[in-house]
Amino acid sequence: MLRLELCDVSPCDREGSTPAKERWQTLISQSFQYPGVSNWKQLRDTGAIDFGRGFMGFELIREIIQGLTQSRIRFSTLCLGWRGDPLLHPEIEPILQYLFEQQKKGIFRTLRIESTGLFLSESVARFAQIPQSQEWIMNQDGAGSTILAKWQGLYTRIILQQPIHEHTDVAALIMKYPDYIPHVGTFPTDTYKALCLIPSEDMSEKEIQRYAESFNIPVYLPQAGHCLAPQKRLVVSWDGKVTQCAHDIQLRNMLNDDARIVEIWKSRQRFVEEAEEKTVPQRPFCQQCQFFGSCLGPNVNVSSNL
Repeated sequence: MLRLELCDVSPCDREGSTPAKERWQTLISQSFQYPGVSNWKQLRDTGAIDFGRGFMGFELIREIIQGLTQSRIRFSTLCLGWRGDPLLHPEIEPILQYLFEQQKKGIFRTLRIESTGLFLSESVARFAQIPQSQEWIMNQDGAGSTILAKWQGLYTRIILQQPIHEHTDVAALIMKYPDYIPHVGTFPTDTYKALCLIPSEDMSEKEIQRYAESFNIPVYLPQAGHCLAPQKRLVVSWDGKVTQCAHDIQLRNMLNDDARIVEIWKSRQRFVEEAEEKTVPQRPFCQQCQFFGSCLGPNVNVSSNL
């Protein structure tokens, strides 16, 4: 998966302890009214929002795609979204149009958009009807699912995600989204409408299994093994910094700062071999990896590999 961070600001604090929401407050500090999906374009066009920082330039996106094309490098998925909400990007519609055109050329198989859903407009949701493989992953409370479902095409998957915490009313969520198949754990691959309940990092495999069984919900857990990030993933921040892991939100394992992803991809074998031999790459940030989905975390499905 190649992940492009179209912007690093979000009205929701998706990063936890890192300042995505603080960056959002700075972004809108000069706005004459509070931004929402109904007035976002107006604020953009009147200059009330300063997009000079925190947003990936369209020219950088083209440069990355052209580099992949010339080098004949292919990714299974191109994902838009990381620390911020990609739908806040002032050029989101021409960017989506461009990427769907590139998808036809085989640069990537699936286009994934990860968003809070708070700024999903009708004009953006229309892209969901394009008959090409795409995934839209949104917060279940982002209010975008209704619009998106209206335009959902035959090749479009919609996944609503909800972190599990002590106040999560699972029964109410299932009733609220009767057309969405509930799952616990990692994103399912066998349904076109899913409600995915994401466990916390410290929940053990047994705790997750018990939680799912109490609501009679299927479980999808990460598999025990070694880290696959060096072999399968790259992340490019809005300003061109590159890392291999989406959990590296502070870029502590930054590989370079000028988006030379072709060079990095071709020279990744050292990290792949480290992961295969030592379970994870031998870098400080990787040593104590306990994120949900980590091959070292408390919630891996060890029994599946026995």
